[in-house]
Amino acid sequence: LALLGNHFPIPQAVYGDATINLGAYVLSQTSFQIFGTVGMAFLAVMVTLTCFTTTVGLIAAVSTFFAEEFPVLSYKKYVTVISVVSLLLAFFIVRSITGPLGRMRQAIVQIASENDFTLHADVSGKDEAGQTASAFNGLLDKIRCSLLDVRNNAERVADVANGAMSASDRVSEASTQQSESAAAMAAAIEQLTVSIAMIG
Repeated sequence: LALLGNHFPIPQAVYGDATINLGAYVLSQTSFQIFGTVGMAFLAVMVTLTCFTTTVGLIAAVSTFFAEEFPVLSYKKYVTVISVVSLLLAFFIVRSITGPLGRMRQAIVQIASENDFTLHADVSGKDEAGQTASAFNGLLDKIRCSLLDVRNNAERVADVANGAMSASDRVSEASTQQSESAAAMAAAIEQLTVSIAMIG
């Protein structure tokens, strides 16, 4: 994998994405670069067959062990029982992972569509999905507090702006009154000048 990784460099964005398995990325990209879509299909078939043969080998080994140590059931019945139990376990394990992730995805979509930061993702457990949901809820709380701070600051700025506008109105009104007083005084002085001229 290291040799392949040197020949097919991994983009920086892939390193930062924790959801991408780097080994699987190198193998899939190498198959695609060398063989194209056929290489990707071949890799998928090869991985599927590898998992299938591993599963068959494990079921056969466990069934052989139980058939020899506890001969209550035949080998074939042990194979059937272990296969059914394994399928049920796999189903419930997958559901325990996809269920919380699906609920968290629904919460994220709802929050994004409604812009409602009071909603929270459902935390059901202390596993990785539960910890992710808790961290997401903490992030929502911080965003909500930040938005409240912004709103409060905006209200304070609006109050200051209203106060400044009121002061400006008062200054304008006082200036108008002063201008009117000056005009009245000028008219009185002019009248006084005319009266003095008539006396003289």
